[in-house]
Amino acid sequence: MKLKENRIPLLHGGRSETPPRPAATHSYTMLYVVLAMLVIVPLLTGNALLTGVGKVLAFDILGSILLAVIIAQSDLGNIRNIGKSWIAGPNLAVVLLVAACILSYLTAQYKNFAMTEILRYGVCAVAYAVVATSTNRKLSTMLTVILFVGAAVSLIGLATMGSGNYKEVDGVTGSFGTHEQLGSFLMLCLPIAVSIGLFYKDDSRLNTGALAAAVAIAACLLVARCRSAWIAEAVALTVLAALSYRYFFDKKQLARQKYLIVAPILLVVICGGYFVASSHSADALQKRAASLGGLSSDYSVGIRQQMWKDAAKMISAKPILGHGIGQYPLASTRYGHTGMPAEYVINHGADLRNNAHSYYLQMIAEIGLLGFGCYAAAVIGFFTVGIQALGRMQSGLRKAALLGTVAAMAGQVIDAIASPSYVFASVSLLQWVLMGLGMLAAGLPERWRGERSSVRR
Repeated sequence: MKLKENRIPLLHGGRSETPPRPAATHSYTMLYVVLAMLVIVPLLTGNALLTGVGKVLAFDILGSILLAVIIAQSDLGNIRNIGKSWIAGPNLAVVLLVAACILSYLTAQYKNFAMTEILRYGVCAVAYAVVATSTNRKLSTMLTVILFVGAAVSLIGLATMGSGNYKEVDGVTGSFGTHEQLGSFLMLCLPIAVSIGLFYKDDSRLNTGALAAAVAIAACLLVARCRSAWIAEAVALTVLAALSYRYFFDKKQLARQKYLIVAPILLVVICGGYFVASSHSADALQKRAASLGGLSSDYSVGIRQQMWKDAAKMISAKPILGHGIGQYPLASTRYGHTGMPAEYVINHGADLRNNAHSYYLQMIAEIGLLGFGCYAAAVIGFFTVGIQALGRMQSGLRKAALLGTVAAMAGQVIDAIASPSYVFASVSLLQWVLMGLGMLAAGLPERWRGERSSVRR
């Protein structure tokens, strides 16, 4: 039987009218553009020397489309709600970070490089905002896209083993062109896959798909042989285990049913180990892992230390405002001899030789302690809101997503210490999308809209 539409009687005239629908608070078009970026950019083939022209071009084009959609669909009457949203959680720090980047542009010598970096920061911040202010109905869609991309990137990477792109020393590079970018990207994806696979049982297809993605991601992360990503992943999974023990499991039930968490973990370990053994890469992995015990004498670590010293010299010269956003690849040779000259960078583009191999040092050298303070405040705000929300939430998709994103960001904090990956759009975009996803799962949009949080999902 067809239900009649609810009507509210009015006091005048004895008539009844249908109450108006509330205005839409989010545009799905913007979210779809962000998800398209998240799929297209990482899957484009990178270049081992340059930053990956195709990835940068795709990121710039799709990012420009995203900004145009936001401008076209902006509602000036909703400024009040926007103001409320951007003083919640890490949001104000994100706005200040973008403002610091714009200020840094004024001091930059090479404006073209500066504008490219402003666009990267701006698009990543907008992607964070779009995801963080989305609706819970799209949460499973966003998680599915992340799991799909993580699995696809992993399969592409595994397929390159034995090809000309495979290097015994560095490992697979996949679609990224460098094993550092591949390792960092997969490091961010794996905690999400493990968390959904272990802690969300209401959707068997999503749960099974997450476990399958976790196996592929773990195997590819191993053969990528990126040591900073390995260390960061160990931290991320340790944080995931600690948070799940504290906020997810009933201690008595866990004591009786340990298989609930042990069995899926063993499945991932066994399948990943079988792949490594069958691919005849165990010896190379063992040598790479053994090098973790002798980092002080490792050649690549020595090069990194010299790069860090050069970056420290740059920072000491202009500590507060920095040398200008996007200027590190061009200015680094003034303070050391590890990079290519500025003329080469202008004509051929920057590569890893003109990278500080530390996201924090390069950020401070470019936008100063002022800009880095805004970034640090955003990350701290993310962890504060996320961990506080875990204590209030019941089991469900939102809690599993929040556990995974908090763990992934914990790994990112460690990985960024010695990784060159986060200045590249394909990796930084995922980082900021995961931050937005965590804030959505934590119920931040409901808090600033004044709604009661739906803690079940």
